[in-house]
Amino acid sequence: MENKINSIYHLTAALTWYIKALIQYAPDRLRFDCIDALEDFLLNEKLVKNRTELKEFILKAQKDLQWLYEHEVNILTVFDSKYPERFLFLKNPPFILTYFGEIDFSHQCFSIVGSRNPSGASSQWLDTEVSKLLSIKKLCVVSGGARGVDQKAHALALRHQRPTYMLLPSGLARPYPKNIMAWKSAIVELNGAIISQFSPFEDMRKHYFHMRNQIIASFSPSILIVDAKRRSGTMMTANYASSLGTEVLVVPNSPIFEASLGGLDLLFAGADLVRDHEDILELIN
Repeated sequence: MENKINSIYHLTAALTWYIKALIQYAPDRLRFDCIDALEDFLLNEKLVKNRTELKEFILKAQKDLQWLYEHEVNILTVFDSKYPERFLFLKNPPFILTYFGEIDFSHQCFSIVGSRNPSGASSQWLDTEVSKLLSIKKLCVVSGGARGVDQKAHALALRHQRPTYMLLPSGLARPYPKNIMAWKSAIVELNGAIISQFSPFEDMRKHYFHMRNQIIASFSPSILIVDAKRRSGTMMTANYASSLGTEVLVVPNSPIFEASLGGLDLLFAGADLVRDHEDILELIN
């Protein structure tokens, strides 16, 4: 819990510092000038003990921002006019998004998540049906960068020259999975992005997956579930999506496979069953 609170402090301090920079250098990018109100709020709610502690967090944030600027990382804050309002309805809305590449919220996005160890049939289905989908429809594919279904989804987007957004459960300087930055040039070249809501030096933590999965669930109007155990991050994301009003699509699989039971539960609860790319097209259109 303490680590989570420190992370929130750090993010809030980074936001505070960044807003000060915007007020000085790019006031047109702010919705309103709130830096004094934000500092007062942090003090009044006892989120920081005093202005000295707040200053310490701001100094840490300056270190973060120096790294971000040196590595040409883009920054989007909750006070930016481009910040999507739907993120504000999340349980833990991200104060800041940092990212390599570009994020275009006008893109029609389509989230795809699933097992780290999908069945051979599911992998073949993705290769066939998502390939057909992307050859017909200009979609931006959103996923979490994990091995298995997530990385398959990103790879198919790149193969068909479509942008893809990869959301990490860690900071950009401590990427998880560790080898994921090998994807950076290909993703950026196609106007996609590798995105984090955390301080760049934050390592992956278990509860960061929860926070990251909420963003994946809210990034797109629809999400495709491919192989999900009943107790899994994929099911967590699907449940977040349902609670947010995101349309949940499920590729069915045999109930004899443990990795299919979560998806079958979602179908039983009212999710949309998809057989092929034509079903997806009909539902997302």
